[in-house]
Amino acid sequence: MTSWISLIPPVILFVVAYTTRDTIIALWVSLIAAVLLICQGNIYQAFILFFKRLYEYFYDIDTIMLYLFLIGIGSIIALLTLIKGRYIPHEQHKKIILRSKKALELSSLVLSLIFSIDDYLSILSVGFVIRHILEKYTLQVTRCAYLIHALAGPLVIMIPISSWAAAITSLFDQSGFQTKINHHIAILADPLFAYLYTLPYIFYSVFTIFSVFIFIQFQINFEKNEKKEPSTQFTLPHYQLVDIFLPLGTLLLLTFIGLLYSGDFYIFGGKNSLVEAFQNNKATFCVLAFSSWVAFFVGFFKAYLDKLLRKREIVLVIKNGFFVMYHASYIIILASLFSSLIRTDLKTGVYLADTLLSNVSLIFMPFIAFVTATLITLVTGTSWGTFALLIPIITQIMVTKSGLLTPISLENIPLLLPTLGGTLSGSVLGDHISLFSETTVMTATTLNLQPLEHAKTQLWYATPAIITCFILHFFIGYATIYKIPLLFILSGGFLLCFIFIILLQKIFQHYYQKKME
Repeated sequence: MTSWISLIPPVILFVVAYTTRDTIIALWVSLIAAVLLICQGNIYQAFILFFKRLYEYFYDIDTIMLYLFLIGIGSIIALLTLIKGRYIPHEQHKKIILRSKKALELSSLVLSLIFSIDDYLSILSVGFVIRHILEKYTLQVTRCAYLIHALAGPLVIMIPISSWAAAITSLFDQSGFQTKINHHIAILADPLFAYLYTLPYIFYSVFTIFSVFIFIQFQINFEKNEKKEPSTQFTLPHYQLVDIFLPLGTLLLLTFIGLLYSGDFYIFGGKNSLVEAFQNNKATFCVLAFSSWVAFFVGFFKAYLDKLLRKREIVLVIKNGFFVMYHASYIIILASLFSSLIRTDLKTGVYLADTLLSNVSLIFMPFIAFVTATLITLVTGTSWGTFALLIPIITQIMVTKSGLLTPISLENIPLLLPTLGGTLSGSVLGDHISLFSETTVMTATTLNLQPLEHAKTQLWYATPAIITCFILHFFIGYATIYKIPLLFILSGGFLLCFIFIILLQKIFQHYYQKKME
């Protein structure tokens, strides 16, 4: 069903979510609307289709591993919550002191960089640390949620040894980026190097990371009621930091080693280099699930040795961990089912791609690819699904429009990299601001926020980067054709983004000052 009708369920989702302010109700209503639309009103067939998609979803081993990973992280959270109240406070304990809110937020930025192997890993790990601090100090939860979310997907896609980089290079390879000439080749280029050359054109990631730094450095806020912290110092006992970072450090280390092992890294008897091992890894969720449970048992064993827990309490902790992640898992299941129906049955992404990409002038391809990817991700809630759909289409369109015989070198299609960059940029943007993307749901529920509240509040923070991206993706085609240096374009983008941040802050202050009067 590739027609405008396929847009109806996403529109219903946004309208119901906005009016009811309840994500679960909105997802159920839009799910029912989608299956009835697909089955043309036949209730029995709609019922069968729903359970068929549910079965297919849980039949995938990666899905099972994802929820085992979530429960593992939830069990770590439950463990540390339980033992936190069993310590006997002592004045002589060493303390780690962060002198200001800025220092605290900069530390979250560093943590996000450390956990940037995978966006789920980053959100849940950094989110847990920030949540631990939020319980102790009066901080702006919505601002913290933005910082965690903004430094997940937008940052992870820029890291060559991440799960996103592996997926993208694999798609480049499948789309015809190869160095050995054969009948499948379209572009004469190594997929990994093509991905690396594309990174500067992923403008949304570049300007989101820049915006985060500006928000922290100048303490710029978009909060209705800015809370004042009771103290300018944030103090965490040393023993609490050990309790937090022992399981999280174990999780990070095992994830790193596990991804290399599953990617056939040469140290473990394989034949791949470090980058190739990450690129060829096919078991990300299995590694995350295994690592999270080992990390949990390491944390529990330490608590047992410290005589803070008894052996039989492990069942209680795991049970509490399940309930910690229950709400997030419930919403993710609904959002994933809705995304599957939109992508597989209604083919909303295909409709948007066909409508927006046909008969487009070559010079505007980077901009149209950006807009198309943003819209598809917004309505489907999956960035990976979007670039899996668009990268082969974009590559084929650009090869056809060039009029050259294959294989073609990258130098002979100068607009290909900016267009692929626009595709990835739009995918990240759509995922970041989508109401029902898995990363939005995870970020919100990790910090006990409603996904709708998080999506609305972070839009203020994301707007300067969004506006800058629209401008740069529009002009990058001209800049590439007329050989204007990319560094010059990026420098202008940084200046524009900073100006938009200052202007938006003044608009926000004026708007809410007027509203309060």
